Amino acid sequence: MNQFRSDTGYGGRTVTFPIAFTKQCFNGHVTTKRGGDSSNGNNYVDKLTTTNMWTVCDGGGYWLAIGV
Repeated sequence: MNQFRSDTGYGGRTVTFPIAFTKQCFNGHVTTKRGGDSSNGNNYVDKLTTTNMWTVCDGGGYWLAIGV
C-alpha cells in the first residue's frame, strides 16, 4: 500500500495504514517530493508495526509499506 504524505517541512510523524497487515510489515519506504533543488534531505522509516510506521520526510512525499 502507498499514499502521499502531504505535510511539509522536516519532521517526523506516524503514518497509519489504511488497511492493517494481518501478520507483519516487512518494509517501509519514503521519498521526498520537492519543488526544486535544496540541501540534502533526511528521509527514513522507523518503528514498523502491522498498523503504522514512523516516518521522517522533508517536504512531503510518498510512502510505501510492504507486508502480509
